[in-house]
Amino acid sequence: MKLPKLSIVIPFFNEENTVTPVAESLIVALEHAGIPHEVLLVDNGSSDATRQRAKAVAEAQPAARLVVVAHNHGYGGGVLAGLAASVGDVLGFITGDGQVKPDAVVTVYRRLVESEFDFCKAIRQVRHDGWQRAVLSQWGNRVFRWCFPMLRTVDINGSPKLFTRPLYEKLRLSSTDWFLDAEIVIKSHVAQAAIGEVGVESPPRQAGESHVRWSTVIEFLRNLARYRWGHALTEWQAGSTDS
Repeated sequence: MKLPKLSIVIPFFNEENTVTPVAESLIVALEHAGIPHEVLLVDNGSSDATRQRAKAVAEAQPAARLVVVAHNHGYGGGVLAGLAASVGDVLGFITGDGQVKPDAVVTVYRRLVESEFDFCKAIRQVRHDGWQRAVLSQWGNRVFRWCFPMLRTVDINGSPKLFTRPLYEKLRLSSTDWFLDAEIVIKSHVAQAAIGEVGVESPPRQAGESHVRWSTVIEFLRNLARYRWGHALTEWQAGSTDS
């Protein structure tokens, strides 16, 4: 069976110390697994040496490409820029902080292909977060499940997230902030996509610091209200019907 090509997006925002190890370890894992791939390294408006290091990796690795976002508009904005530049049959993204093991990408990809899922994501069963990130994540997941009890996932931010190109085009993703993870889960469910989840271990951050803050809570609540009680979903569904 010919395997579909995988496009993986990695957004980096002031992550100069993680670009090289994260990108190169992923490429090695995908090559070892025999998965045809491209890795899109997104400099998401960084002010440090992130862009230069991503460019160096892209010049040294045929499978890697650099995507530049001039001004940072949020985590989701970097992911969306990379997805828009991708050419794979299966596409998705991981974080650039080193908290996603390369083998997890291989595992989620294989589960999606072998089970013929439209969308497959990780569930972080073993985590090594700081206390603030852990509290925010647990709180966010509980509020999400309260608003959308029909969605069974226990880890909306679990990464990697992979999906087929037809589903990606149908979802018409728009969140430029951290709500992008939730948007994908919600819209995939509404679209009646075949969804799978895989348990993984999330290692400690390799370097730098988390960009998730308590202000993210307000941002998350605002977006959650738009999708639960506002018109975000109906507008998306109307647009999907028109197209």
